Amino acid sequence: MRCLIKISIVAAIAVLFVSCNEKGGLLISPVYDEPTDSVIVPLEPIDSQIIMGIKEEIKPGKRSAVLSFYTKKIYSQGGAKINGSLSIINNSIRVELKEIILPEVGPAISMPASVSFNLGELRNGCHTIRIIINGKEITGVISVSDESFDMKILPNNIIICRQNTILRIPAYIIWGQAESIRPDHYRLFLDSLKILGAKEHNLKPGQYTHFDIDSQGNFDTHSVLGMPYGEFFLRSFEGDTLITRNLVKRFSKRYGDSVYIKLFGGRGEMYFSTILKNEP
Repeated sequence: MRCLIKISIVAAIAVLFVSCNEKGGLLISPVYDEPTDSVIVPLEPIDSQIIMGIKEEIKPGKRSAVLSFYTKKIYSQGGAKINGSLSIINNSIRVELKEIILPEVGPAISMPASVSFNLGELRNGCHTIRIIINGKEITGVISVSDESFDMKILPNNIIICRQNTILRIPAYIIWGQAESIRPDHYRLFLDSLKILGAKEHNLKPGQYTHFDIDSQGNFDTHSVLGMPYGEFFLRSFEGDTLITRNLVKRFSKRYGDSVYIKLFGGRGEMYFSTILKNEP
């Protein structure tokens, strides 16, 4: 019987590896940093299902895959964390989730416990992933391409995948929101983007790290507007990043707190009018 169980597990893993080729290279990534002034805190065993997700972190000149884990269980005191560790060797990823760290003092808000691991820049191809929780191992595969991260794990009753596929944002995409107290100021910003070369995006429908696009081309940035007038935007822009930075800065200098603009981009752009207005 033990032999049959082992054979069935191996066969299931093999299905996940169809058309995947192993590629070399050594990657070691420490990700769980204990604070230098850490104190003894209460620990609890992991007694909850875990919700797992993957996203792409974009910074200037660097992109990283990030794995996140959340407990399905909600803790009455905010700030609870999952204690865990990560190791990466070649195309093999190993995550161990050990216990729940409960803060002695934290915000009085009910939240799940969580932890995130930065995997660095994953090469295109297939990466095995092993997740150990309470001595039990769940195995899967993360397939990486220029277009997406695709994650599959073997059926189990411990981990729930928040999404199986996350689409990657191309380098020449910008998105964000423009708001103003008067209706003409935010529109002037969006018109200026168009004049400088911003065009309608041609992204395919799906779930991206920072927004979703439906089959009609409508997008949702999962954010809200705070001023009387405003609009979210998603555009293609191949010009220099300094052009959009200077545009946000110019509007923030001219209109001050009567406008609010934030602009992100696939080349690591993160421009906020509330910050740029203070620059000389």
